[in-house]
Amino acid sequence: AVERSEAAQIQSLLKSVVNAEQLYYLQNKHFTKNFEDLDITIPFKGTDGGYAYKRMPPEYVGSLRSNGRWDLFLYGYGMMPAHINVMAFNSKGKYEKAGWCAGTTAPDYHFSPAVLNCCSVSDSPLPETYCQQLLGFSQRFDGVGGGYFISYR
Repeated sequence: AVERSEAAQIQSLLKSVVNAEQLYYLQNKHFTKNFEDLDITIPFKGTDGGYAYKRMPPEYVGSLRSNGRWDLFLYGYGMMPAHINVMAFNSKGKYEKAGWCAGTTAPDYHFSPAVLNCCSVSDSPLPETYCQQLLGFSQRFDGVGGGYFISYR
């Protein structure tokens, strides 16, 4: 029950970040990898990322916020990215390395716009547990996010 409640909270937060990114894009004609540029308050204050965050290539990773259990971060290429993925991963506990991903761009790039995907780091056995058993997701997409993630819808 706790995990489902946390999942709902994280889903809501990701939707808010994606909406804030889309508003930023309308004003600036590009997305941002910096939470401070967005018109949104992120409830997480920490900046020490867990396993999933540390697996990312540094040139793609933007802002990170952590609450000690979840890492929320922005992922895109370049200083003024044409697309952004918003990611939230469990940083510890039973479902470490599993979480949520959403995109802000065309469906042919990693994640469909405004669609939440249940994701896991690809070397983790947890997608089946977190995404399928706990949340009831069924359709599997491999190779999402540059080969680092397995995604479920």
